[in-house]
Amino acid sequence: MSGPFSPTKIFQYLEQVEKAVNMAHMFDLHPVTVEIMPSNHCNHMCINCTFKARHSGDEIPSRMLMSLIDDLVELDIKGILWTGGGEPLTYKADLLNVMKKAERQKLKQGLYTNGSLLSKKISDRLVNMLTFIRVSLDA
Repeated sequence: MSGPFSPTKIFQYLEQVEKAVNMAHMFDLHPVTVEIMPSNHCNHMCINCTFKARHSGDEIPSRMLMSLIDDLVELDIKGILWTGGGEPLTYKADLLNVMKKAERQKLKQGLYTNGSLLSKKISDRLVNMLTFIRVSLDA
């Protein structure tokens, strides 16, 4: 089995595994993938949401996200999981532009979404940018 959920995925990152095992370069050890929550705003109020009390609409400024992409590349991070304490696609500063920059930098990307904002136009842009999209059916 291959793909983003493969049980053998760790073998794609043996250099990082070797660093972790040897701890020789403890301060140079970085995660393979990072989770970024661009916003904690959500367009739903799901009953069982663990974040609903924190849906204040706060967002990471887009210039900061753009700079973060550069930092992740410099640290040799391999991928980003776009998620949130809310719905990532509610990000007002246009998350798709940030994702496009990450794509140009060859970062793999995944998206957790409630799916309600996946219009044909947005889906057409995301389909070639993302490794996977996980749609929460709780929403």
